[in-house]
Amino acid sequence: KAVYLSAPQFELHADGKADDSAAIQAAMDKAEVNNQGIVFFPSGRYAVARTVYMRAGVRVFGYGPTRPVFVLPDKTPGFQEGVGTMFMAVGALHLIGDQGLV
Repeated sequence: KAVYLSAPQFELHADGKADDSAAIQAAMDKAEVNNQGIVFFPSGRYAVARTVYMRAGVRVFGYGPTRPVFVLPDKTPGFQEGVGTMFMAVGALHLIGDQGLV
C-alpha cells in the first residue's frame, strides 16, 4: 500500500520545529500491509522527538524539489545522551538467494 505523508491526513508540520513523530509513525503503520508498503515524504524538515518504528517491508521515498530532512528538536530526551534511536527497523529480515539481506 502506498501512503503519501500529507498535512491534512496526518497533522503534519514539516517545519523542523513542531514534532512530526506521531504523523510519521501513523503513515508507517498505515502503509504496512502484509509486510510491504511505501511511504512518500514530500520536501520539508521533519522534527522527530521520539523513535519511529519502521516495519519490515516498508520502504520510504522522498519527493519534491528538495530532499526531506529529519531533525532532532532541542533537548529531545534520550537522543542527546546517545542512547536513543531516531528510526528503528522492526520485523524479520529476509534472505533472497545469495543477494544478502533485504
